[in-house]
Amino acid sequence: MSIIKKKNNNNKYIIIVAIVAVAMIATLCVIISLIIPKPNKQENKSGNSQTTSSNNINTTTTTEDEIKTLSEANRMKRYIGIFFDNIDQGKYQEAYNKLNEDYKSNYFSSLEEFTEYAKENFKTNMLGVTYDNIERLGNNKTGNMYVVKVTVADMVKGKIETDFVIVEKDYNNYEMSFSANLKD
Repeated sequence: MSIIKKKNNNNKYIIIVAIVAVAMIATLCVIISLIIPKPNKQENKSGNSQTTSSNNINTTTTTEDEIKTLSEANRMKRYIGIFFDNIDQGKYQEAYNKLNEDYKSNYFSSLEEFTEYAKENFKTNMLGVTYDNIERLGNNKTGNMYVVKVTVADMVKGKIETDFVIVEKDYNNYEMSFSANLKD
């Protein structure tokens, strides 16, 4: 009789191990999906427009037309995504150019200061960005102002929250700032 009970106990352990293994595999899949960069839709669409025309004006127009079709929230996500893509690709000047002038003078008086900050806080292949909340605070003087609460997840450093403020003057014509004092 004790042999039958041991077999039943072994079956229970096998089932438990199988469940734990499936959970570990699922967790691993989620981690891998965060690590592996997703294809950038903007690059693909820009690439298509470049093949139809070698003129940069047409590419810019195509991008603006694309952006016009996006909702407010998706435009803000796109602008922030472009900012992080520029940093990831080492295009610090392009990211720096999108920052508000007063903001730059207060936090990053030079491109070198911004580059150092961006490398320390935002340059990693294991970066995931989630948009937690988007609020619109617009008026006629400033244009459409948006505050976007963003969580930046880094596999090494963990999660940090920051707020982006974007002033959209027109489609694809915007400036931004963000909380330079990042909080865990």
